[in-house]
Amino acid sequence: MRLGWVIAGNVLQLCYALLAFMAVVFSSASLVNTQSLTPMQHFILDNALHVLPLVSLVIIVLTSALYFADAAARWYWLHAIPILLGIAYISYAVGLN
Repeated sequence: MRLGWVIAGNVLQLCYALLAFMAVVFSSASLVNTQSLTPMQHFILDNALHVLPLVSLVIIVLTSALYFADAAARWYWLHAIPILLGIAYISYAVGLN
């Protein structure tokens, strides 16, 4: 892993965490105000507000630690996990609407 790519990936991951937080805030607020949701659906939306940005921050810590441990470049794929979770949240939110 190269330092430049680790820094670039971590900065982009931080930007994605902020974007995911804003997207979940506005989409869940819209769903709560326009739909009658079950308590389980409220629970999922409320937890997505914290889980999606937290996963990005965990990935930042992991990739930084892997860089200092001289890990292989295949660990860059960790940056895809928050994006996949974001896609899962979007598909869930669209399914509620």
